[in-house]
Amino acid sequence: MSVSQFILCKTSNDLSSRGGIKVSEYVGDNKALVGVVKEYFPGDESDDIWFIENIDSLFTHAQEQVNEKAFIHTELYTLLRELYEISDILVLWYSDDYQDLDCVATKTEFLNIVEGSIKTPTCECYVYLKK
Repeated sequence: MSVSQFILCKTSNDLSSRGGIKVSEYVGDNKALVGVVKEYFPGDESDDIWFIENIDSLFTHAQEQVNEKAFIHTELYTLLRELYEISDILVLWYSDDYQDLDCVATKTEFLNIVEGSIKTPTCECYVYLKK
């Protein structure tokens, strides 16, 4: 598993249809994932923490599309809007490091950071949403 691009979220909803895997079922010996969970979900039960690893194609596709249509019409936006509605905490990074993420509390701030990120050549995105 790469620690350079994925989403972690805390929700009681089942995210398996969106490519989600419960952290409690996956973490095993993955020290990187254990570190992220300890840092952003201290004391939380891992049964409610999900991760979605395969976000590279969503970011790449959104970056390609944003020149032709609005961000709100991308699959990335649809997924993130859905996750915002059902999650208490969202941790998202699309780059090399999961530390020092921008901390936000609203859907608008969250989606604005992601949209701004996909409009840059590097497409790097770092955001931590806690409602």
